[in-house]
Order: sequence, then C-alpha cells, then structure tokens
Amino acid sequence: MFRRSMAEGSVLGGVLGISQTPGSDVVLDRSTGKLVKCTEELCPYAKFYEDIGLVNSAPYAANGGWCGAISANTTPEKQDALADFFLWASSGKQSDQYVIPDPANVPIEQINGQDPWRRSHLDVDKWEAAGFDRELAKQFADSIYSNLNSKNVVVEPRFPKAGEIISILDKEVNEYLVKAHEGSIPEDKKQEERVRVSQSLTNQWNTVIKQYNERGDTKSPILTIYQRLRGVYYPDQDMNQLNQIRPLGYTLLAIILASSLASFCWVFKYHEKTIVKSAQPQFLLLLIFGIVIMGLSIVPMGLDDSVVSTEGASIACMVTPWMVVIGFSLTFAALFSKVWRLNLLMKSAASFRRVTVTTGDVLHPLVFLLVLDVILLSGKKCAS
Repeated sequence: MFRRSMAEGSVLGGVLGISQTPGSDVVLDRSTGKLVKCTEELCPYAKFYEDIGLVNSAPYAANGGWCGAISANTTPEKQDALADFFLWASSGKQSDQYVIPDPANVPIEQINGQDPWRRSHLDVDKWEAAGFDRELAKQFADSIYSNLNSKNVVVEPRFPKAGEIISILDKEVNEYLVKAHEGSIPEDKKQEERVRVSQSLTNQWNTVIKQYNERGDTKSPILTIYQRLRGVYYPDQDMNQLNQIRPLGYTLLAIILASSLASFCWVFKYHEKTIVKSAQPQFLLLLIFGIVIMGLSIVPMGLDDSVVSTEGASIACMVTPWMVVIGFSLTFAALFSKVWRLNLLMKSAASFRRVTVTTGDVLHPLVFLLVLDVILLSGKKCAS
C-alpha cells in the first residue's frame, strides 16, 4: 500500500498511489430507468472536474468499525476480564501495531494491516515514523477522511445472509474479470457474458433468499429486514378504505338530492297556497338548502387515498366537517327560527298585544350560528 522512505528514494513493490473510490459521470434516472449525465439536481454531491464534468461517487465504508460482545450468562469476573481485554486491545497504543505495520521487520509483500478504526490510526506522523512515505501516508489518511465525510457514503449490507450474497457477487465478478483480462472472452461475446453473469447472480441470490425465508426459525423475510434498515418499510395493513361502502353512500346521496328537489318544486309551485304561506316558504327553502349541503358532505366523506392523492384526501378531510356543520346549522336555524317566531306570536297573543315579527328578526340565530361555526372550524386541521 505504501513505499518506504529510503535515502536513495527507491520504491519497494513498485510505485503505488492512493486515490478516492472511482465515480461515474452518469447516474440512474429512476423515472426512466436509464443512465443519464449527472446534473446538479440528479447528483447534488458530485465533484466537478474541468476535463470530465460532474462525477458522482459513492464511497464504500466496509464494516464500519469493530465491536466486541460479552455474554450475560458468564460470571462477573469473566465479564470484567473480557472488558479489560477489549479496552487493552482497542487502546490507541496497542492497536497501532495492528493497523500500522512495521515495514522494517515485515517483508513488503506480507504487509496486511487492519483497517483503521481510530482517528489516531490516521496520524501521518506515526506512519512516517514507522518508515512509510509521508506523502503517501497523507494521501491514505485524506482518502479515508474524504470517504467518511461524503454525503454519498454507503455501508455494507447488514441483513441475514448478506455475507453469502456478497461472496457470490465477488466470485462471479472476479471470474468474469479474470476471463476478460486473460482474453478468453471474445470481444463480440462480452455483452452476452455480462448478461449471463447478471442472470447467474440473480438466480443464486434468489435461491439464498428463498431458503432463508422458508426456514422454520425465520421471523421476518430478508426484504422486510432490509427495508427496515433503510427506513423504507411500510407494512401491509388494512387501510380501511371505502371502496365497498362508497356506492351505498352515493345511493343515499341520490335519494337525498331527489327528495330535496321534489320538496323544492312543491314549495315553489304552491307557495301562494294558504297552508304553504303558514309554513313560511322562506324557512322551508332554508331547511331544504341545509339538508342538501349535509347530503353533499357524503362526497368528500367518501374520498380516500384509493381514489385521490394524499393532498386530495386531506382537502376532503377538511371539507367534510365544514359541509356537515354548516348544513346542520342551516337546518337547525330554520326550525329554531320557525319555533321562535311562533313563540313570540303566542306570547303577544296571551298579553293581548299586537306584535310584528319580520323574517330578519328570526334570522339572528342563524347568523350567530354561522359565525360561531366559522370561528370554530377555522382552527381545525385534519391529521396527516
């Protein structure tokens, strides 16, 4: 990985360099399923190069650290001893020798240190003191910091059988790359071979996943576990949608509208008749109007996310109480006003006084109720 610093400037194992994980100037457009050139919208965390343009990279944070566990069933003495061992093994002084190899005593071809897991492991001075080239050590540390700080960083799959799935991927891809490097795949067959590798991966992965999902001790399928880890799991559940009862509601609405229309036509036709005049046509029409508004509330009441968008369902959610309350207030006010008017006339008759009660006098309760409705409903919201 590094070359030793030597007086004559020789390089052990050849000239080696360190760079960030390669990226791509194209990205998958999920709306079309095709690869398209990176733009600032599609690749918000891409890096711009003058000779290439925007390049999007997704650094891979393998493992993501080390961990240790102590069984709760063992004795307290053993738990303390194991905890002390973990503290010793992970300490900066002790762990440096695992991460920063000693090229002075270990052949360069045998150097295979552990991945850094502490900030102190990326101290360039330590690498230089161990005999490594300072510039290469700095490139190594900078590449790790750059990857970890990237907003595109990805971690290894963490779900049951992930290791087996990755092993299958490594094996198939490695075999293809070896064949391609050796030239054993004709140029006109490379596309066909890549398709074969892709299909082989799919078949093997599906077999592994199916075997795990069908095990007797499996509590959740792999897809569910993966979706939960990614924060995109939405369990199948009864959404209590209105598809079955909606036709019944619309049938009742048709009956209400037909009855209201028939009542309106009857009042309009016989409004000069004595019996209709006595019933006060203006209040009869107000009563019909209130019933129609209440009946029409069935329409927004029957809308849910099975027929409209989430925004549309939210609008319908708020429209429903407005129509129900306003319609009921109109109906109640019409009946109340009629009773109030009759009450005033009866009281005046009992005291042998003549009193004139106009329609405007008895509409005050209606105005009061409507104002109260608007005040109360304006501050309400439907839960999203």
